[in-house]
Amino acid sequence: MKKVGMILLSIVFLAWFFASMGAMIYCSRHDMGAIVVILFGQYFLVFGTIAIIANVKSHSFKPIILLFPLIGICAMIGGCIYQFGTEEIIKQLEKILPDLILGAFIACGAVIVVVTYLNASKKKKNCTLCVNAKIVDKLVHVRDGATVTSPVYEVYYRGEMQRLCDQVFTNMDKCEIGDVREIYINPDRPDEFYDPKIAFAGNAIAYVIGFAFFGFSIFGILMYHLYG
Repeated sequence: MKKVGMILLSIVFLAWFFASMGAMIYCSRHDMGAIVVILFGQYFLVFGTIAIIANVKSHSFKPIILLFPLIGICAMIGGCIYQFGTEEIIKQLEKILPDLILGAFIACGAVIVVVTYLNASKKKKNCTLCVNAKIVDKLVHVRDGATVTSPVYEVYYRGEMQRLCDQVFTNMDKCEIGDVREIYINPDRPDEFYDPKIAFAGNAIAYVIGFAFFGFSIFGILMYHLYG
């Protein structure tokens, strides 16, 4: 039944994807730009939501993914207003549009920082046992021409050898097969763990991105109201 459900879900997904694509082409040829924006936004919303669910299930949530559904929601709301709103509402929207867009980026930056902090705190709270782990393999992905890896660790715990991999891919950690590292695991659930070196690099990037969204957006709002 689970396989049948997945097949039906795949059929529905493909039907929605191609129907939306066809609708975008039709609307673009009939001067319905606002509807195109709405349809484009729903792509961001759906694919962003799928990515969030997949990351949460794999315990490797990346806050930057929140940007995609946020863009989708903003595009859909803006498209609906331009398509169905009155001229007065559209004029008001155009007046506050810069504030809305930059405000959305401020919110996104704040969420990235907060979620990164909460995830790191949760890891440190749950993963309290330090063990020696040997890197026995590496998962490799190629993204936009860049090679990223996720190490596979082997640890001896509770009388047996276990392999651990959180599938968090990065090119900032030059780990090699055979390296021995100290990692922290959850004593009650060893598959929950973190490598301090990789965690520090990943969290640092997320904080930089989050604060950049936050800082540059506030600067943009100030410039808009002072000189706009």
